[in-house]
Parts: sequence; C-alpha cells; structure tokens
Amino acid sequence: MNRKPSKSAIKFLRWFCREDSIEEIEGDLLEIFSKDAIHHPGRAQRHFIYSVIKSFRWRNLKIAHRGVSIISWDLFRHYFKLSLRSIRTNPTFSFLNIMSITIGLTCCLALLTFSRYEDNFDRHYSEFNQIYRIVQHTKYPEKTEFWNTTAYPLAAALRHDFPEAGTVAQTAGPLSYTINIAGNRKTPLRYSEDYVLFADSGYMKLFQPQWLAGIQDDFNSNINCILLTETTARKYFGPDYNPEELLHNEIILIGETPLELVGIVADPPANSTIRYDILIPYSFFRNKNEYWAENWSGNYQGTTFIRLNERTKAEQMNQAINHWKKKYLKPEDDQRIEYFLQPLIEMHTDTRYGSSPGSYVISKKMIRIGRLIAVFILLIAILNFINLVSARSGIRLKEISLRKIVGGSRWKLFQQFFLENTLLVCIAVGLSLLSVQYVLVKINESLSMINLDLKIKQDDIWTIIIVGLSAILLTNIYPASILSSFKPVQLLTKQFGSRIKQSFSRKGFILFQFILIHSFVASAIIIFQQMNFFKNSEIGFSSDQVVITPAPDFSRKDP
Repeated sequence: MNRKPSKSAIKFLRWFCREDSIEEIEGDLLEIFSKDAIHHPGRAQRHFIYSVIKSFRWRNLKIAHRGVSIISWDLFRHYFKLSLRSIRTNPTFSFLNIMSITIGLTCCLALLTFSRYEDNFDRHYSEFNQIYRIVQHTKYPEKTEFWNTTAYPLAAALRHDFPEAGTVAQTAGPLSYTINIAGNRKTPLRYSEDYVLFADSGYMKLFQPQWLAGIQDDFNSNINCILLTETTARKYFGPDYNPEELLHNEIILIGETPLELVGIVADPPANSTIRYDILIPYSFFRNKNEYWAENWSGNYQGTTFIRLNERTKAEQMNQAINHWKKKYLKPEDDQRIEYFLQPLIEMHTDTRYGSSPGSYVISKKMIRIGRLIAVFILLIAILNFINLVSARSGIRLKEISLRKIVGGSRWKLFQQFFLENTLLVCIAVGLSLLSVQYVLVKINESLSMINLDLKIKQDDIWTIIIVGLSAILLTNIYPASILSSFKPVQLLTKQFGSRIKQSFSRKGFILFQFILIHSFVASAIIIFQQMNFFKNSEIGFSSDQVVITPAPDFSRKDP
C-alpha cells in the first residue's frame, strides 16, 4: 500500500496557495497524513486529497494575497496610458487588428440579427402558442401535395360542429384588386393593390390589429366596409392626413360595390406571415363568390385559423377533424385529403407548404446555418487577431525582459497585455455597432422584395454583450498568456522567438483560420456560378417582345 501522499494533490496545493501560508498548510496536512497512514493508508490518501480541495478558499489563494481588487485604479490608469501609447506608436498594426475584429463583429451581428428576426416571425401575437393554421395534405399514388390553403366553408363548419374547441377565423387572399379613390377630385385616383385580405370577425379576435381610427364593431357589422393600413392611407390621402376625418369616405373596388372606410389600422409587423394593405369583411367576399364560398372541392385561396382552448390539444383536434371531414367531403376526396393543425410559429419555417402572398418561407436549417456562419466569421477574425499579436511578440522581447528584471510578475504583465488588447477590441466593438446599422439598412433596401425590417432592437442587447465579451476573452487570453510567460534568460539564448514560431497551437490557429477562409471562398464561388447559370441559361424560347397580361377572374360576379 502506498504510504506517500498524492503528488498531484501537492502540486495543486502549491499552485494555488499563497506563499506566506503554503508552508504551514502543507506541513499540517502532511503531519495528519503520516499519522493516519500508519493504520489506514487508503483512508489517509482520500482524506489528504479532500483536505487539499477543502483548502481551496479565497483567503488561501495567491490572488487574494495581492489585495481585494484584482487590479488597482492607479495601476489600471497606468496600463491604460501604456495601451494608448502602444496604439499611437504602432498605427498600422493597431489599424489591422481593429479592422479585422470590426469586420468580423459586423458580419456576426448582422447574421445573428437576421437569425433573431426570422425566429421571431409571428411571435408578436397574443397567445401565439395556442393559434394554429389548418393545412391540407392531398395524397396521390405517386406523391403527396401540401397546401397552406383549405376549402372556404371549412371555418363555418368547424364553428358549427366544434363550438367548444376554440375561436375559428377565415380569410381569403391576399388578392389583387384595383382601387378607385375619388375624394374631392374630378378624376378619381386609381391604385393597383396586391394585398387585399378578406377577413371575418374571428380573424379580428385572433390577430387583433391595432386600431388608429374607427372601432371594430363597425367592421364586424357592416358588409360593405373597408380598413386601410397606415401606409396605405398615407399613399391615398397624403402624409398629413387626419385619420378621423377620413372615416366614412367612399372607396371603390373596380367592378364592385362602393365600400365605406370605417377604420385605419397599424401596419402588420414586417416579420408577419400574414401580410395585408387592405382589410375587407369576409362576408363581402362570400356574397360576391357564393359558389366558391360553399364549394368543398377545387382550387381556393382560403386560409383557416383556430385558437384552441387550453383544454383542447392539437393532436386530439387533428384526429377529430379527420374523422369528421367525411360529413362534408365527397368519398373520393375524403380518402385523399387530410387536415392538420400547424402551429402559427411554424408557418414561416415549414417549407413544405410554401409561402403566402407577400411573404416567404425559410427552413430552420437555414437559420441554424446562418448562426453557424456568424460564429465562424467571428472565429476567423479572432484567430487573425491572435496570429497578428503572436507574430509581433518578438518585437516586445526587450520590453518584457526589462519589466521582469525590475520585478514585474507574470500576473502584472498578463494584466497589461490583456488591457492593451482589450482596448483594441472595445474600439472594434464600438465601430461594429455603427457599421452594422448601416449594413442592416442596405440589406433591407436590397432585399425589399421579401419585406425585411432588420434593425438592432432591445432584445439584441444581451446578444451584443455576449458576443463582445466572447471576443474580448478569446482574443486576449492566449496572447497575454504567451507574452507574460517569457523569461529574461530566453532573450540571451534566443529561445523565445523560436518557441513562438514552432508553437503547435499557433500553427494550429493559422491552419484552422485558412481552412475556414478557403471554405467560405470556395462556397461563395460555387454559389456565384450557380446563380450566374440560372440567370444566363437558355429557357427554351425567346422572351423578346413577350407580354404578360392578367386574365379576367370569371369566379367573381359583377353587381
């Protein structure tokens, strides 16, 4: 049986214990061990290790011996001045380091903002976790088709047969219409609108548009009425319009009955799957399209939503609907069609059902890839910073040597280099916060077709703090540790510079950095070639002098 104390435990004790206490603590522990080991060596060994771990307390740590504060204010001010002097005397080196971190942080924050924006789609509605869209799966022998629209009479049938399940909403569209605005003009203004949504009272309960003028009861009780969003009202009546004065104006859908303006509502948030510029009661659509409104088969653009009660589970409702549907569907349709409740927050990320008019879908995998790319870009910037600082370490050998000779400890040198690099990173963080605002504005402008509204919000504060602190720690710990570990005698033997050059970790950093960079460059080239192929490949016919004209909608009956 081993009657000697654990060497690892003794090394650990000597590593953390303060110099003026190590002799006393180690002596007491060894004395207790020698007494216990005579009769119970195994128990003595375990008790010795436990006592060493128990001695790992703040008052016994070396860092506690240096004072309560890790660094004094005077010393901090001194290191800060040295850092500013280093930046002034090495402007090129400082500029390269600051710009590399700035670019990396800007790209990282932009991608993380985009990922957060996509993740928050449709989460601004109250009780969004209880709201579902009913989708349709149509099975054929060779394939299954996924539809985000359902038959128009589905909502009314659900209200009638499942009144206890929850609140049901029905919409049609968004559809395209031409709008006439007369006002006080002799010649009416005509606008072509692509996002005219017909919605019933259930929709108003579920999604609760923010009213700027008018009351909801007027919309629910009046069939021939219309609501405008704030942006649409500005387009029709000018930027200085008075919402209350516009109420009860007459707006005409081309070929339809004049509609009374009963309200102005706020624009739906940009990260909403359901987009509209104009709202009209669904009852108006039903009266004008009686055949489609009562037809359970054929093509349709109706969307049914349901907000389940807390007692009703989505799985139970799925089973109930698919057992119940045979009451209304033809036998052959009953065999082919299945209905499912899709959570509202999955409408934007489930690519099987496609996008709604005016919106788009993106898979969860793409959002995760965006976050991963953000991390890798920041990692490239951090590795570049580390490699630049490490490559320049040979220039500072004399400075480090002199500081150690006059009594500077490794911990003090670590503090100096850590603060020096932290100052560079903090400047880069500040510049990246300014540049990311500009980048997000340009992204919104260039991708206006998908209605992006990227901006830094209050929810992003913690993301910025975490990313900034991660950048500070990762860029500083390794370089500061390497520089502070230098010993003056190595300056005479010229071992330090060669040790840095031959360092396996530094070579690994450089190799990993170049692997990431070349992977991104290769991916960008492949994507560019694919997009160029799609743009310039032959489509099988000449598109010159080809005109596309809309066909009349024979399903609508003119009054």
